[in-house]
Amino acid sequence: MVITIDGMSATGKSTLALKLAQELGLKYLNSGSIYRCVALKIMNQQIDPNNSEDLFNKVVNLNIDFLIEKEVQKVFLDGIDVTLRIKDEDVSVFTPKYAGLPIMKTAIRQIQKKFVDAGNLVIEGRDIGTIIAPNADYKFYLYANLDVRAKRVYNMLKNRENVSLEQIKNNLEQRDKKDIEDKSFIKPKEAIEIDTSNLEIDEVLKIMLKYVKK
Repeated sequence: MVITIDGMSATGKSTLALKLAQELGLKYLNSGSIYRCVALKIMNQQIDPNNSEDLFNKVVNLNIDFLIEKEVQKVFLDGIDVTLRIKDEDVSVFTPKYAGLPIMKTAIRQIQKKFVDAGNLVIEGRDIGTIIAPNADYKFYLYANLDVRAKRVYNMLKNRENVSLEQIKNNLEQRDKKDIEDKSFIKPKEAIEIDTSNLEIDEVLKIMLKYVKK
């Protein structure tokens, strides 16, 4: 079984993908973690980002795996648990420098498709149901009001960073626009659409499970 969850930032797709995978006993693939693992490799000088052939070959053959342990997704790179390392600020700042490279996207899409081909997977992102897994067994599209999404992000960051609600809203708006313009986001056709604006995570999960368990 392959389940895809697409949507913009702060629609709840990552949290729901993890919970859905746990509930159904499936693997969960967080696409963003792959980009962070590649960034870590570049930072450790194990991949040359200026050599397109080296970059493509090493990314395509990346030794990466995902496991769910005690309701937490663990990320393993070359057999080493890098779950916390790839969330460090230096990796977070470094990752976007190379994430937008066309050759990087092409290589990472191949990794995603390998996981999809293996099956038993919940995978989330912005173009998954269209580009990565067009033949998925179930496709979900999550969306929410911009103000609601901004408030979710603000509540998550307000105790850690000096940010304003208006700033976050503007950032989300710009990110949405960019994702649509460069086709990083593609709304999947024939997907089950769920407005998460006024729903708690567990309420959305129940809706999704009703469709999957029919």
